[in-house]
Amino acid sequence: MFIFSRSTLLAVGVLIFISCGKKDVERTPPPPSWAPGISQDLARSAAAPSCVLDNIGPVANPAGQKSIEVSGATTFAITGWAIDEANKTTAGGVDEVIDGTPYGAHYGSPRTDVAAHFNHPDYRNSGFELMVAPGQLAKGPHSVSIRVISSDKKSYYQGPVVQFTVN
Repeated sequence: MFIFSRSTLLAVGVLIFISCGKKDVERTPPPPSWAPGISQDLARSAAAPSCVLDNIGPVANPAGQKSIEVSGATTFAITGWAIDEANKTTAGGVDEVIDGTPYGAHYGSPRTDVAAHFNHPDYRNSGFELMVAPGQLAKGPHSVSIRVISSDKKSYYQGPVVQFTVN
């Protein structure tokens, strides 16, 4: 028969409580998901798009560059502007196609420069952006292109593909 003192029982109880208690583990939340695009369900227009890819992260005018590198350790944006020039109005939206998959970009950001360039005040909210969180894209090569959704949302205009690397 075992005889335990009060202090021994107290010590054993504390050890059990500590080892069985909930532990707070600091976890990094997963990167936010992008909204699926709508262009995969639309017809592709043969007409050229009226859009410009302004930035991939800190790299301006990426369409004309051979080597684009962005850090995957910080949040960056893929931005530009787009209009439905054939219908003389803003677009019905923008999908950014990353590695072959279309994602809905935020569309409607102020772009007074676009409105002034086309001398069309209705184009002032023609900016788009897609935010990329750390870890959302794996390190390595990627591609992006812009799909400008027509204002009636029945078709899209396809922009050129731009290659970039996340490091």
